[in-house]
Amino acid sequence: MTLLLLAALSLAACGGLRPAGTPQGGVVTPILGTDEQQLLAAQGHCARFRKNARMAQTLDTGSVVFDCTW
Repeated sequence: MTLLLLAALSLAACGGLRPAGTPQGGVVTPILGTDEQQLLAAQGHCARFRKNARMAQTLDTGSVVFDCTW
């Protein structure tokens, strides 16, 4: 189930300059720039839910999965 969710989030993230995700987390793509820029994009996503981003896992595609935490 988790792998399916990661695959869906990765595909959704391919087309945009904003992270794809939910209040629990999401995926940022390498097109967003450096690691710092990816973190800032993830922080911006999580801030919409009054949470902080925690970078979790780098995928083979170069995208990074992140969690939104309290």
